[in-house]
Amino acid sequence: MKRRIMAIAVLLSFLLVALATFTVQACRNGEKRDVAAYGQNVSEVKVMPGDIVDIEVTVGNRGGVAETFDLTCYAGEIEIGTVRVIDLAPGETRVVTFQWDTTGVLEGRYRIKAWADSSEEINERYERNNWCRRRCRLFVVPELPLGTVVAAGSMFVALGGYVKFKRVRPK
Repeated sequence: MKRRIMAIAVLLSFLLVALATFTVQACRNGEKRDVAAYGQNVSEVKVMPGDIVDIEVTVGNRGGVAETFDLTCYAGEIEIGTVRVIDLAPGETRVVTFQWDTTGVLEGRYRIKAWADSSEEINERYERNNWCRRRCRLFVVPELPLGTVVAAGSMFVALGGYVKFKRVRPK
């Protein structure tokens, strides 16, 4: 019985120390720490393999102290790159631009997402806002020789352009 009580006391002491350590790291000088990725935009929605796409990611500091952290951008599961955001002041937002070279990228639809504090060096109480998964899609389409016409779904690809069409049923 005494051993169980002793084991519980040791476990509780360990948990209290861990909680106190987290609280101290999560608050620097009593200020809360919280960075967030708010959104991203792409320069072009439809590109061909080999095109360069600018992706703008907006990040912000919702905490009470200036923060320095890594920001990583993805297209689907492809890591586009990581940028170090330096001294983002409390309440400040900043737009960071990534350039994605689509050379060798398979055709398809890619969901763009961004991760603030991707190195996980900031201990925050709320980290769900570090990932931005706003609907921002990019289509990598195949390069076709001039004069090729392809019908796919409700879209024609002709001479490198796109023409949407609507099916009309005869009466």
